Amino acid sequence: MFMKKYFRYYFICWLFIFVTFNVVAFVFPFPRDETGTLTNNFWISYFFYTVVLLGLLLSSWMLFKDENKFKLFLGIPLVSISFGVLFVTTVICVFLLAVPQIPIWIGIIASFAVLCFYAVSILNLVAGTSYIADDNNKIKNNTFFIRSLSLDAEHLVKIEKDDEKREILKMVADKVRYSDPMSSDNISIQTLEKQIYDCYCKLENSTDKDLQLLKSIAEEMLSLLDKRNRQILLLKQ
Repeated sequence: MFMKKYFRYYFICWLFIFVTFNVVAFVFPFPRDETGTLTNNFWISYFFYTVVLLGLLLSSWMLFKDENKFKLFLGIPLVSISFGVLFVTTVICVFLLAVPQIPIWIGIIASFAVLCFYAVSILNLVAGTSYIADDNNKIKNNTFFIRSLSLDAEHLVKIEKDDEKREILKMVADKVRYSDPMSSDNISIQTLEKQIYDCYCKLENSTDKDLQLLKSIAEEMLSLLDKRNRQILLLKQ
């Protein structure tokens, strides 16, 4: 909803530019030929400028369509390039209209070259932005287990009143905190993480019981975390 609201504001601004462009194009006394009709250079300029304006709208829609602020940040260069291309196209169009003697083929080639650059830039930026955003989401998902477990373990330390038990819980919380944050789809890692979570649940339920039982569960959890970290390290090599 946040992105769509801002796209509506952007669309209003774009519509104002588009209407202003058409008013200037057909009201301003541009050069005409002997029959009183607008020159071919005018129509070439009008066509390519309209295409660039539509490209600007399309690139902005692609930027705002996802409710993803990270993707919006990555896509800022897309709008910057669009406005840059709009400026270059404006210069070319003004030049074509100011000097009607310029051959038509020069205007077509110049405008087409700008459009080709624009299209390639949009495709590259969209592909790159999508790849980085997807990779960022993958990292978030793969680090969720340790981040979530770390928050839970630290909370357990804060609410514990007994000093000796708090010391044991702090040792576990520190171990979780400094563990490799990246998980893996590897079956062995998934199994270990389930065992670690089950062990944490037992630890959480043992805080009001015997100190030795709490220490035994904590040692088991530390051992499982060590084993997980070693296996994660092996997968990265």
